[in-house]
Amino acid sequence: YYNPTRYVFGTGEYRTIGTLLQGSTDKVLLHYGGGSVKRSGLYDAVVTSLKEAGIESRICNVYYSGCKLVQHWTWWKKGESNYQYFETDENGRKKHEGFSLRRGLARENWDVISFQQSSAQMREDIEAARNNAYKYLTDLLNYTKKQFPLSNFYWHHTWSYQVGYDRSGFKVDSVAKQTEMAGWIKTFTLELCEKYELPRIPCGDAWQYARQDSRVGDVLCNRGAKSDNYHDGDEGGGQYLNACVWFETITGQSCIGNTWRPENYTLSESMITALQQVAHRAVAESRG
Repeated sequence: YYNPTRYVFGTGEYRTIGTLLQGSTDKVLLHYGGGSVKRSGLYDAVVTSLKEAGIESRICNVYYSGCKLVQHWTWWKKGESNYQYFETDENGRKKHEGFSLRRGLARENWDVISFQQSSAQMREDIEAARNNAYKYLTDLLNYTKKQFPLSNFYWHHTWSYQVGYDRSGFKVDSVAKQTEMAGWIKTFTLELCEKYELPRIPCGDAWQYARQDSRVGDVLCNRGAKSDNYHDGDEGGGQYLNACVWFETITGQSCIGNTWRPENYTLSESMITALQQVAHRAVAESRG
């Protein structure tokens, strides 16, 4: 098996992907984790470039909303088919139900595989959460690394909840409580990344920096009637911020000055500039 990789750095270089690949292939497989790649405009930019070069593109992902490591591990051990599998190409998006984690992973040669733990799981008892994550992640990593030795593995550093969160007996009723939760998550994340030698996608740091920025504030979970004070929101900028962090972490390209915007976005240019800047800061600091 031979899979050489070419890295291209520079602002806006993702728009030239079609030209770079022209003549060497007529098909491209793109991978992403959720919907932010479309909302950020990155997907449209890459697909447009590929179309102009006459190259077919396809995006695939295995998905189960809000799944904890222990749940992934349990379903993986039992071979249970509880996942959705999405395929997106020029003809639209297809959703397949009833996929197991093993089947979904085996379907493609993944470039990037990321893991994360529920933020709420980390706040219950950090010692228990740490031990459980080590147990479950060890098995999952051993399996995926053996199957995908050339893939890049990351840990997704999640965020603390918005002030006003009140669910399952846990409240975030002050900035102090929110900051304390962010500390639990980061402590857990840094220990785990060191143990497994995983680079992190530092969304949690970016969220704290954004909350301290007067142009943003504690609004990142806002998404109209669907706001729940813990999911990233479109109206509040959480989804766009996460997209910036993921984009810069994985591609190595700065998100500052990126001119693409989410479809039907309502964010001000001042907020977009602030979100790009805090995302860039978080990624730069995570790299030391």
